[in-house]
Amino acid sequence: MLQEDPSFQPNHEMLKDWVNVVVGIVWQLCLTSLPIFIVLRSWEWVGGVGATLAVLSVFLKFNWYDKLPAAEAT
Repeated sequence: MLQEDPSFQPNHEMLKDWVNVVVGIVWQLCLTSLPIFIVLRSWEWVGGVGATLAVLSVFLKFNWYDKLPAAEAT
């Protein structure tokens, strides 16, 4: 890679990226299943899924969203 592109920089944060992907998949599952449990009136699941969704949202905000590069002005 470096022979083709000398400015190439390897990703040294791959583990953090994979953790964010796995957490994001669970977050998306919670986001999708929460309305289903509300419609089914399965309140025990609504509480658990809602709490999980809240915790994962806070995790993703600090571990992923806050560390995104600034958008370029167009």
